[in-house]
Amino acid sequence: MKQIKRSLVTVSFLALLGLGLAISPKKSSLESIVQKPSQVVTRNAETNQELKAGVVKYQGENINYVILNPDQYNLEILQDNHGLNFNDAKKQNPLAFVNGSFFNEDFSPSGLLISNGKRISKKTNRSSSGVFYIDSDGEADIKYNRSFNNDENYQFAVQGYPVLVYNGQVQRIKNDERKTARTVIGINQNKEVVIMSSDFSLFHGLSLEETAKLMRNPRSRNGFDCYKAVNLDGGSSSQFYLKGKVESQGGKDKISNYI
Repeated sequence: MKQIKRSLVTVSFLALLGLGLAISPKKSSLESIVQKPSQVVTRNAETNQELKAGVVKYQGENINYVILNPDQYNLEILQDNHGLNFNDAKKQNPLAFVNGSFFNEDFSPSGLLISNGKRISKKTNRSSSGVFYIDSDGEADIKYNRSFNNDENYQFAVQGYPVLVYNGQVQRIKNDERKTARTVIGINQNKEVVIMSSDFSLFHGLSLEETAKLMRNPRSRNGFDCYKAVNLDGGSSSQFYLKGKVESQGGKDKISNYI
């Protein structure tokens, strides 16, 4: 009998109320990612499942991350066409959250969003984009836009661009001169979901290629060991929250959606 999932992540990893979670510093089985990560392991008191999270350094940047088992934790999306800010997300009493995907000037989503099986917005046809999704069987995957079956039923989906890592290979990325804050979702070799967001700054950041290598590189080479990863909204939209541990608020007053 399949164990019931517990919702700990809502559009920005919004954890739902009343789960009896306790956050306590503990060295996890995850080896040192990048440079001596400040590793926090949080347990769901009912399932005894770990949510691995922390902050690491990569080329001088703070990289905030969460690693979770999709069989134990639900991803959900919080979205509002009038826009949402950091405190709107915090008011939901989350365990953690991160900014979601791209949006238009009127705060409407620019790409596919699905949460709890309901479609929030439609898929766009941008050729370099990809869709991270969790299917009806609870399996997480990423597919290029051209091969994603838009007619199937999904529990969760978020469209981003470009695809950074696919089948273990860093993808060719055009027009990659800009360095800025990045937010990425990927799947590692253990079939865990990896979500990372770097701190926003006006003066430095990461290129898409640097970000792709961070996601792809194995732990022995200071990476997250992802075989697939897709870029989400970044720059001043990049935000990350881990209850009682990390608050990285980015540079925008409002964004469209959180994971």
